[in-house]
Amino acid sequence: TGLQPPGDDPMAFLAGVAVSKLGTAISFVGIWLLGREALGQHRGLYVLFWWGMFVLGEVGQAIGPDYSWQEAIAGIVSETLSLPLSGLIVTRLPPA
Repeated sequence: TGLQPPGDDPMAFLAGVAVSKLGTAISFVGIWLLGREALGQHRGLYVLFWWGMFVLGEVGQAIGPDYSWQEAIAGIVSETLSLPLSGLIVTRLPPA
């Protein structure tokens, strides 16, 4: 697709993505663990809200400068693949 990592240093970009994803993972699991009793019957809706948040984030970045629609679509595809799997894993965690 011809996409290149933003900025001059691809490793700095990947390090930033790793930190961002770590924060997202902690939030995704933490919110689930804190609200699992209330959310238990709505697993799909929980994942859908997270997916919607990511999609809106990608669209917002694409509207702004220095981010293309190709990059936004790649991000949306990535989250579309990873969030259902994340939801399946987190809902299978044993009670704390």
